[in-house]
Amino acid sequence: MLTAIATMSGPLHGGAIQATGDLLALGTPEQVVAAAQQRLDAGERIPGFGHAVYRRGDPRVPLFRQLAQEIAASSGDAQLIESADHLATVVVDRIGIPPNVDLYAAACWLALGISPDLFPTVFALGRVAGWIAHIQEQASDNRLIRPRAHYAGPATRPYVPIADRA
Repeated sequence: MLTAIATMSGPLHGGAIQATGDLLALGTPEQVVAAAQQRLDAGERIPGFGHAVYRRGDPRVPLFRQLAQEIAASSGDAQLIESADHLATVVVDRIGIPPNVDLYAAACWLALGISPDLFPTVFALGRVAGWIAHIQEQASDNRLIRPRAHYAGPATRPYVPIADRA
């Protein structure tokens, strides 16, 4: 479980949704879009866009967008969904990269009053059942699950004692 949680850290996985929430929390749709345009002009990535697997579009986006609309309708505050929609339009028009699930999940969680600094935790909590299922499966088969990646780094490296390292 610790390993699984640790993989959620960093700006490109679990931390990406926090960055998306921080962007959407900037204020009005105009303020959010202006901040994104500044980032695009500087050649920076926009959190909540692009996906390593879903290159042509994240299939979860329509579901989370609908959920964000429902939350906005029940709360009477449509600003977050408007910000997300405006942001999606600008980013797709400028660089052609579609939104991923983080964009509308962040809109949902902000509308529910969850602070962006808690987003990686909420993101991880949604995966705990699957992680536990993997652990139970591995334990029941009494076999390790081996990654399919192949190490391509240096074959051997000399050991340098800590006291001798720079």
